[in-house]
Amino acid sequence: MPTAPALVGILLALGLVALLTWKHGAESRALKHLRPEQRRALYESTRKELETLCQSPVPQGLERRCEEQGLFILQLPECDEACRALVARERPPLKVR
Repeated sequence: MPTAPALVGILLALGLVALLTWKHGAESRALKHLRPEQRRALYESTRKELETLCQSPVPQGLERRCEEQGLFILQLPECDEACRALVARERPPLKVR
């Protein structure tokens, strides 16, 4: 039987894992609740940014922003094969679903 401090530690660790799991899905849940026209506008603006700002070579200091935008757009249902190809072409290390 674990001691009281060990049990508290285990419960805190489980709580932290649950919180991180819930937080990780927050963006996906928010995207699912957008109206289709809002999501489409978000897709269009993100894609335009990738096409204009994130062309290779990516300007110094914008690498992280471009990578985040590439990963973000992949979550949108509007991101079709051409969109995934754009992300793969601009940031080859990204995993394209």
